Amino acid sequence: HEEFQRSNPKLHPVVQSYLSWAEQAYSPGNELVKLADEGSLEDKGTVIKVLEELRNPNKACNGGDALLTFREIFYQWAHVM
Repeated sequence: HEEFQRSNPKLHPVVQSYLSWAEQAYSPGNELVKLADEGSLEDKGTVIKVLEELRNPNKACNGGDALLTFREIFYQWAHVM
């Protein structure tokens, strides 16, 4: 969420509300994927790593992963886009 807010500080209120929700649902330590500080979503290599991590459930989820059935769909959609 920080990456998107840095890239466009004048976000539409609806987008901002989704980002605020995501900050609460996926607070530090509970992220869907880890992005290294030096990583950028504008770098193709970083995006590939993020997508691969999103594709595979976090070991800490232990079956409590609400996105489990959608992970492959998200990966394939993002990969095509």
